[in-house]
Amino acid sequence: MQIFDRPTEALLEEINEIRRKGEDEIKSMMQYAILVYIAINANCINLDNGSNVTEIKNMIEAIYERTVKLKQTNISDTVKELKGSYLVNTCSQNHRIYSLHHQMLLESVVLSFAQVDEENINKIIPLLSCSFVLKMVKTVSYIEQEGDVVLRISTGSYKLLANRIVEIYMATLLDEHSFVRSLNDTEIFEQDGLLMLSYLLAAFEKEDSIDKHPENMMKSGSIYTLVVHLKNKQRFLTTLLGISAVKSDTTFEMYTFILQELKQIIKTSNDFCAVYEIRSALISSLYNICSNKDVRFVKATLDIVEENKIPVLLDQGLSLSNIEFSRFGLFDDFDYCVRLDNTYIFLTFCIWKAYEVFNEPILEYLLSKYNEI
Repeated sequence: MQIFDRPTEALLEEINEIRRKGEDEIKSMMQYAILVYIAINANCINLDNGSNVTEIKNMIEAIYERTVKLKQTNISDTVKELKGSYLVNTCSQNHRIYSLHHQMLLESVVLSFAQVDEENINKIIPLLSCSFVLKMVKTVSYIEQEGDVVLRISTGSYKLLANRIVEIYMATLLDEHSFVRSLNDTEIFEQDGLLMLSYLLAAFEKEDSIDKHPENMMKSGSIYTLVVHLKNKQRFLTTLLGISAVKSDTTFEMYTFILQELKQIIKTSNDFCAVYEIRSALISSLYNICSNKDVRFVKATLDIVEENKIPVLLDQGLSLSNIEFSRFGLFDDFDYCVRLDNTYIFLTFCIWKAYEVFNEPILEYLLSKYNEI
């Protein structure tokens, strides 16, 4: 059996064929029930655990609406039949513990089980891997292309999906920016982003109430290190704000929703480092949206900048020909970075960013602000 980096139509059909044969054949019925049981049981079956008999009988009844008499030997014999092609012994030979031998095989079984009954979705979501969530989870309105293998999830399951995404996020903090960017590009986020984000923030708040707010190291090059104590919700939102500012098709509703959430955190937080990091994200985002968004985005960001008394300055002698910006501030383009500051706005740099792409409406608005100062 050939295994790919994600479930394929052929692999899913192979699993579904076992399910269909199970309508008429006891052997295939047992095989399919055991594959599903393993998939939703943390990818594990322990043949020394007598409770398997009852659980797999219940699985057969749920899938095939059939009551069967079952012995432990029936389960052991079926596992031996599946060993090699589908299962592998994950412990020493003295322990009879078996698992599906590849993540893509597990995900194919999950997809097949989801097709049996929509009620199975909530059993499946906690099992989904990072790649599965990012590539294969879709809204119910998604129109499949030829060869697509996807798992459609209704809005009623978004809360459970958000909990799973937060679990994945916590496990990928070292590559947090990449994960959030990929999540922001998913079909489910693009179609139902505001609803999904609401559930995500609730899940982050729950995680933060449990978490001890571990110290997160944020580095801005070799010469400057800022240690911040960011709650997971704050860290996610600041990352998402930066990504949304760069992404050209971010909706105004999504962008302002993120702004308002961060505004509320600034109002209620007593943590100087957390507020500093959020202010830095606001400044970074403002520079980016001057080149790829419309005036509404700039006005909304400047409103929060002004509310939080972030100084808006003119050029202060900056040479715009050798200035760049990172999430940690403006930098001269030398052999090494010389940090200027990220605690105030350089309005001339905003104008420069708009001028580079000749964003005329934003240029007009910023020039009017320039003349007011």
